[in-house]
Amino acid sequence: MSRASRMLVIAPHPDDKILGTGGTMAGFARAGGEVTVLTVAAHRPPLYPEQVHLTTVSEAWRAHALTGVKESVFFDNPAVLLGEIPAPDFNKSNADVVRRVEPDIVLMPYPDRHVDHRLIFDAAPGGHPPSRTGRRLAAGLDHSRNSNRNPSPSSQDSHRHVTI
Repeated sequence: MSRASRMLVIAPHPDDKILGTGGTMAGFARAGGEVTVLTVAAHRPPLYPEQVHLTTVSEAWRAHALTGVKESVFFDNPAVLLGEIPAPDFNKSNADVVRRVEPDIVLMPYPDRHVDHRLIFDAAPGGHPPSRTGRRLAAGLDHSRNSNRNPSPSSQDSHRHVTI
């Protein structure tokens, strides 16, 4: 491969990416790819005590190290309150990370019943329009249908769909 492929995992909450894509992330990193994880919502007050936030971020850092994550980005948006952030600001913050990372593969939440998952799914394509970039786009984080399909950084597929 001429350069390491880049995967961006956009996770609603600190535990979602490991529960849903931990094996995929580790396999991709072992194959020479660079994995960046963007965690958009935090387990913070008012829904969770601040200590829960500190614990989940610490656990996420350890899990990222075990799975070969190159970069971890944490936003401090309180869980279930993402809808209170003005849409242009919310979309821009996510899109800024997507543009900086320039991923070849994006794994993002499936728009299930959780409000954070839906909002992040809706914001993610705005920062990574596959029709303009020709890059692969993957939607996932549907925990009801766990699949451990490991995309290879050298894959020639035009689209890689991973349901996790």
